[in-house]
Amino acid sequence: MRFLFIETCQVLAVGLAVALVVNQLSPRGLRLGRDYFQESVRLTGGTTAVAAAPVLPWPQVESLKRLPEITANEALALFQDPRRAQGQVIFVDARKQTVFQEGHIPEAYPLDRFYPDQDLPSVMLAGAAAEQVVVYCAGGLCEDSHYAGLQLIEAGLDKSRIRVFAGGFTEWTAHSWPVERGERGSGLVSNPLP
Repeated sequence: MRFLFIETCQVLAVGLAVALVVNQLSPRGLRLGRDYFQESVRLTGGTTAVAAAPVLPWPQVESLKRLPEITANEALALFQDPRRAQGQVIFVDARKQTVFQEGHIPEAYPLDRFYPDQDLPSVMLAGAAAEQVVVYCAGGLCEDSHYAGLQLIEAGLDKSRIRVFAGGFTEWTAHSWPVERGERGSGLVSNPLP
């Protein structure tokens, strides 16, 4: 029993050492001295409140810059832009695949930021030829569009071409603008523009 305990401790020590070295060498490694939990702020009267500081492990917080945002009217103008039919303007939907299937901006590319491997190659191919890439999610407090935009930049897309439609799909549908159901390019479009 004693031998098993010693061997287990040795395996754990070697595993910890390897993990620390890999973490230190990785560009996405965790900073061990950073507080990844929201800081508590002591208020008068002995109560504690939680500060509204974001806890964002990817990418490093210091390099996180919000991408330029556009309004609903600017998104609609880009949607109606003749360059969109030529692939010079593309829309990227950063919501989950199941939600994308229920409805999205017509001809938008799906890119679930939590599972990008499936759709990232086709988005990168289209984005490489596009002059403008509009990324959106649900809108409101949803930050998935910013994260998806940063994933595109990390994959090699030029940051100057990426815009985030901050109002997202919620604002798009509130205006009763076109919505496509099913796969990208399915043709199942409701509320077509005149």
